[in-house]
Amino acid sequence: MQDPYIKYLMEELQKCNDERKFAKLNLELKAALERLALREERLRLEGMMFTCQNPEGKEELKAALERLAVREELIRHEENFREELRRAEQNMKEERLRLEGMMFTCQNPEGKEELKAALERLALREERLRLEGMMFTCQNPEGKEELKAALEKLAVREERLRLEGMMFTCQNPEGKEMLILRWKQFERQIYRTPIQLSSFLAIRKIPEYSNNSEFIRFPAQYLKLAGVGEHLAEKENDSMDAMVYCRQAVQEQMKFMQEAVMKRGCFGWVNGSPGTGKSLTALAFCLGLNSSAWNVCWLHLSMFNLPEGLLRNEQGVRAVKLLRYSDEDMLSGLGLNEFNRPGLIILDGYRKTERYELLIELLSDWRNQDKSMRRLLVVTSMSGNIKIQGGEDTRLGMEFFFVNPWTEQEYLSAIKCNEFYELVKENLDTEMFLESHGKKSDRSIRRIRIRSKYFYAGKSSRCMFAWNTSEVIKRLRRALTAVQDFESHMSSGTQSPNLIDGLFSVRRDAVSQSDCLTFVSEFVAFEFAIRMGPDRLRKCAALFEPNDPIMQGKFFEILFFATIAAQDLKIFWRVGGNGTKIWPKGVVKIVSNNFDQTFFDGNENGLWAKPLNFNHPAYDGVFLNKTDGSVRFVQVTIAKEHSFNLAPCAKFLEKMTNIGFCVRNVEFYFVVPKALERFKVSNFSNPSALTNYGWENGAEWNKIQVIGIDIN
Repeated sequence: MQDPYIKYLMEELQKCNDERKFAKLNLELKAALERLALREERLRLEGMMFTCQNPEGKEELKAALERLAVREELIRHEENFREELRRAEQNMKEERLRLEGMMFTCQNPEGKEELKAALERLALREERLRLEGMMFTCQNPEGKEELKAALEKLAVREERLRLEGMMFTCQNPEGKEMLILRWKQFERQIYRTPIQLSSFLAIRKIPEYSNNSEFIRFPAQYLKLAGVGEHLAEKENDSMDAMVYCRQAVQEQMKFMQEAVMKRGCFGWVNGSPGTGKSLTALAFCLGLNSSAWNVCWLHLSMFNLPEGLLRNEQGVRAVKLLRYSDEDMLSGLGLNEFNRPGLIILDGYRKTERYELLIELLSDWRNQDKSMRRLLVVTSMSGNIKIQGGEDTRLGMEFFFVNPWTEQEYLSAIKCNEFYELVKENLDTEMFLESHGKKSDRSIRRIRIRSKYFYAGKSSRCMFAWNTSEVIKRLRRALTAVQDFESHMSSGTQSPNLIDGLFSVRRDAVSQSDCLTFVSEFVAFEFAIRMGPDRLRKCAALFEPNDPIMQGKFFEILFFATIAAQDLKIFWRVGGNGTKIWPKGVVKIVSNNFDQTFFDGNENGLWAKPLNFNHPAYDGVFLNKTDGSVRFVQVTIAKEHSFNLAPCAKFLEKMTNIGFCVRNVEFYFVVPKALERFKVSNFSNPSALTNYGWENGAEWNKIQVIGIDIN
């Protein structure tokens, strides 16, 4: 009869697709089979010992049992070691989750650097544990030597990291200088060469751009190597092209890079909010330069990985990875120190950290050695005006270009191109589009796709085109959860380093050249308001662009939901006297159109549902009390008149009925500012839609109430 545990391991091995898990299961199976063989051997020897009558034979059997006991002890030792490894792995996994969670929520730059160093130390401990485990089980002498060399190299890296920690905390300038020298020695020990270069890529097509171009096209195979364009990099194939829509900001950025950087030799900085397309534009420019005349290097900076990118010269294109942040040998290895050939370096994804500062310093020195032949461009999502110490920007010949965010009209113009539309349409997938497009024309469908997704994505083309709606919501909510200290997060307005998180967008005014701040989308504005409350929302609004559509047209509605979620709200009757009433505060849920039995969990006595869909045709929110069956629709507006349609209300009530909500009373309120002098309802549509819910035909007007609130 087969051992049940061995049978289980064999079944798991057959269906396992994970290489690492397969190796662990295989090792466990081998140990289980060995244990089984030892048990069977012991039973056999003990049986023979029991029946043996020959004294010499008994001695031989006794010696065999002793040898067997040694083997069993070795097996137990291996099992204990593996168990210790498992515990250590689990502890490190928990430690990594803890540190990553702290890293995600930390707003302090110095704290982030400390957490990053802790994660690096943890990664080295994990690597040591892995190598020691392999060393323990390895039977091949050559393999053991390789593992031993790897452990020695790891020890050097551990020592380097220890020195970095000492450098970070050292207050003595002389001591810090000695630590830096020692650190550089370890850098050279770890990496014999400062860069890694791939073989030449089999990609020859280059981008073509002119002032009349509608799109810039280049092979999508470049994107993964360059670290940009997620929506194409994940679907890349040999024939697919990346497409950059030549909106006005792209044309202006191309002009800046060509004239200010290439012709005049300025130290160029391209900056703007995340999702403006500045990196894709810079990559297209980099790949489109004449490789017979220029050596070009594109380097993408990542928080958790070494800088990597592309190196392009007259021989072709190669993938490149930097192994050190500040080493002059690196530039020689890239072929950028040749005095007879001009060179361009584009640094993408710059953030103000100690490591990146070292790299910028090195590249700036490289440019200054021969300004006639060397060009340097930095692409960053940091705040609009990079802070430079007095006079440094002039001395270094810096020029700045700001990329404005996308507008809804630019999205609509981009998807007129069938090829581009087919490339991105699967991510234009909001529920409003899915429910409402019906038999509309293709042009109308495209417009609805963009307008409905714009509620979530707003001014970020990355949110619009790179991810589907569910992923956008998840990423934005994750970023909102990380904002715990709002005051420090937004303390510097458009200069705040936290604007890189994708929740906010900055536009530069063409006339005043001032930076105008706002939420990236209406979805973020509502989520932010409900999470942070009305007082913080007002503080935020004080920093924002006053003419922004979100702040102008939606602010009153956003403030209403922020207030009712945080505190009781006094309402003023507009008809029938000057009476007042208190609406108690309640939970506000921003919801989709799909409801299930868990919708009311814990909130049976009342909650507010705020529909996700853009431009909702009938109501902005609904208060629901499952206990007494009351429903209160509200339309929040600052307009002097508003249309009214009961059909969507009936549709919503039907969905509530389907999940067990018993509708007993339905009310409808227009919520307007208390100071609004006149308000009227126009274009009353589908007045009989609520007859099944107690609204008599012809008496619908009597059910509509107008109330004022004073929350500004």
